[in-house]
Amino acid sequence: MDGTILGQGSFIVPSTIVNQYIQIPSGADWMKVYNYTQFGTAGTASTYNGIRYYWQRGMAAGSAIVEFYLTDATTAISGDTIASGGFTLYDPSGQSQGAQPLLGPAVAISAVTNSTRPAVTHTADTSLAVGTVVRLSNTAQTDVNGVDMVIGTVTDSTHFTLLAASNALATAPGAIGGAGFYRVVYNANSQLFYPRRRVITNITQAANAQVSTSIAHGLTVGQEVRFNIPAVSGMIQLNPDILNNYFPSGSAVAAIVASIVDDYNFTININTTSYSVFTYPTIAQQPSSF
Repeated sequence: MDGTILGQGSFIVPSTIVNQYIQIPSGADWMKVYNYTQFGTAGTASTYNGIRYYWQRGMAAGSAIVEFYLTDATTAISGDTIASGGFTLYDPSGQSQGAQPLLGPAVAISAVTNSTRPAVTHTADTSLAVGTVVRLSNTAQTDVNGVDMVIGTVTDSTHFTLLAASNALATAPGAIGGAGFYRVVYNANSQLFYPRRRVITNITQAANAQVSTSIAHGLTVGQEVRFNIPAVSGMIQLNPDILNNYFPSGSAVAAIVASIVDDYNFTININTTSYSVFTYPTIAQQPSSF
């Protein structure tokens, strides 16, 4: 039936505005959002107050129809369309026509350096930015292929560096990467899937070990995490096993997030100073898990 409401609810935007991920039933064709706190609040000399937002299937990603109070300190309503900052339909199954794809188009790579922050040379692409998540494939670095990694530096339209200084690989891949391609991974840091699975790039030997991940970990203090570290990477003492009721070996407690260092690093309440050194698996150690 035309105009049928499948679901409704509310959400609160924090003081620092971030994208909101709203789970909706499949097959939705339209969506309306009302800004409750701005209704009745007149615009200012320099700011429009958006009060109603509308999207329907077929509109471009990021777009919306907006109604707002004018910037003349009145509550006179006007309307417009926006091309960004609006609604983007995302289907994690990748089956909805018109939804944002899971992966961007393949972009050719000509070389990847053998370093703990691999530098990538590629066909010109001006859409990349620090924080974009990419997935490499078909390079000689088989230990980097298929692992989602954040871009730490964009040098120019044909060069970027994987990872930041704070979450660099514990060990260089082991060879120079050859020709291949990368794809942008959309919504890699979203709340669509829980519990999250994150690839570890490094773990320190410390009283409160610091764990680095290849993309934003999304954790908060107090959460419990479970490790799955392959033998080739060392520090398997963090792995749970049936003999200790799935607690880390030699520890009386499970691994709890003690502090958040930044988006890609957190500390845990386990002393790893006596544990074996963590290494990122090299190409010579492939195939292996991560």
